Amino acid sequence: MRENLTEVQQREIAEILWARLVEAFNGEAETYSGTGSKIGSIGPVEYREVCRPDWWRELGGEELIGSFSTTNDRQIFGPSVSMDGFDDYWTITHLIEDAHYGEELATGRIWFGS
Repeated sequence: MRENLTEVQQREIAEILWARLVEAFNGEAETYSGTGSKIGSIGPVEYREVCRPDWWRELGGEELIGSFSTTNDRQIFGPSVSMDGFDDYWTITHLIEDAHYGEELATGRIWFGS
């Protein structure tokens, strides 16, 4: 079983993931059609909600915290997947969401959903 990260480590990873999320959010805008978003975007391009497990998985959250699933779907939770890292996942995603909920980015306003 892995050890939970320190608060400093969680904040560092949150900063890395936020930078990746901004890049992915802005990058998908040109071709965004309302479906098929790797970060789980839904809604109009200028006012999108992103899905927490989708952006976490797509942007390498598990790799950053050192929590790897034993299945090919790479989900941090679900059938046959270890719960190692769930506390870090929860803390890191909420650090990002609390700081940036509704923030206006270059290609639209970002909202967070589960």
